[in-house]
Amino acid sequence: MKRNIFPPRLTLMIFFALMLPISAGGCRSAPSLTEFSREFFTMDTIVSVTLYAPDQSLADEAFDAAQGEFSRVHQLTDRFAAQNLPDPNVSDIYRINQNPGQAVPVSPDTIFLIQSALEVSRQSQGAFDIAIGPLMDLWDFKGAKHIPAQAELDALLPLADDRLIQADAEAGAVTIQPGMVLDMGGLAKGYATDCAADVLRDMGIRHAIINAGGNVYALGRKPDGSPWRVGIRHPRKDGALLGVVEAADQAVVSSGDYERYFEADGVRYHHILDPKTGRPASSAISVTIVNSKSLTADLLSTTVFVLGRESLDDLLPRFAGTEALVMDEDGMAVTGGMNDLLASVSP
Repeated sequence: MKRNIFPPRLTLMIFFALMLPISAGGCRSAPSLTEFSREFFTMDTIVSVTLYAPDQSLADEAFDAAQGEFSRVHQLTDRFAAQNLPDPNVSDIYRINQNPGQAVPVSPDTIFLIQSALEVSRQSQGAFDIAIGPLMDLWDFKGAKHIPAQAELDALLPLADDRLIQADAEAGAVTIQPGMVLDMGGLAKGYATDCAADVLRDMGIRHAIINAGGNVYALGRKPDGSPWRVGIRHPRKDGALLGVVEAADQAVVSSGDYERYFEADGVRYHHILDPKTGRPASSAISVTIVNSKSLTADLLSTTVFVLGRESLDDLLPRFAGTEALVMDEDGMAVTGGMNDLLASVSP
């Protein structure tokens, strides 16, 4: 797979241009479309949805449906449900974590998510692992921000092993071992974004873009027929634009060391942990993945971040239609197809 080298690191930023309704051809015109937008907070992030609809009524219904999908997936996958939800038992992941050693009945969505995570883990030799919960709790990026001693990590590393998870699709149940804690932070937003895009599509929305805190999905094209433009900016320099990805019916997902981190004695400690060491992964600074599914892009953005640019050649070809961009201390490496999607690149 061809790779090209460009300058430093990145995150995602959406730029919306003025859009006009497209003609249906001949003497007949498509219904006039109007731009509508809504923001809501869920899954620890602000989700923004911009869509085009013929009237406010359909737009509101579509927004409600999309927000409902985010809420539904969040409730199923929230491992902190006892703090966040009136009834924590609606969360499959909470119930799994609270009942180690037992086969816990879960929804088909949860089985699908866990099996998807296990497959990426298998393909990457454990670079992605949803059993990383005990290590995340030890670092406590949301609270005390603890830098663990090696002995603390060594005590928990055996529990961060998703090979110990039993996901029985036929029985609709999941079993983990005592001491294990599942964490769906590396894929839940991606799946929720896919679900929201699907429900918009089912309601007849043909032009929309969803941004769930860096998990971006471009539904269709703009009303004028052009692709959506997802701007990539430098994560360390506000307002500095690196390039623009043109996307249509594609997800653009970014993971980086700038998303959730703390600094101590001049060292940046970020939340993307290498399951093999229990420490923040150091092979990349930022990763952007393009795929037709936000779930796949979400899974792979974390996985490639852990593995680094070498995974562009040995891992990504196993996931059809995937393009990637990896930032590290040496610059930026991109797949050939990703290079084609970049409409412009700043020097």
